[in-house]
Amino acid sequence: MIGNEWRSTAKPTLSQSRHEERLAEVADAGEAEIDGAVQAARACLDSREWRELPARKRGQLLYRIAELLEQRSPEIAEVETKNNGKPLFESKIDVAMAVETFRYYGAGPTAHGRHATRERQFLHLHAARAGGCSGRDRA
Repeated sequence: MIGNEWRSTAKPTLSQSRHEERLAEVADAGEAEIDGAVQAARACLDSREWRELPARKRGQLLYRIAELLEQRSPEIAEVETKNNGKPLFESKIDVAMAVETFRYYGAGPTAHGRHATRERQFLHLHAARAGGCSGRDRA
């Protein structure tokens, strides 16, 4: 998918796990596909539609990504474990952290220049003042 169009490539390849199990068939992108993807990304970034999209709507899009990722998290963690051989519980943590990251950036800044979220075992706090960032779990 480049610029909202499915494109075929000349060389489909197989993605395999470390145990030589076939996980998926993926397209092998060449120079033309890479150039096309970069051009499409730049056109989107420079477009008026994206530039004028309100921050709240961008946040909603990031939250939607988090929802979709969370819905398929067991499947994604399992494929990740098959792909790289790490324990399943670690892959589940990785997927959960990805979900939380999309939610974090989707939330945007809150009152007084601070942003704090507490979901499950993760706590993120960003202070806007010079001098940095701190976080403490008081649970």
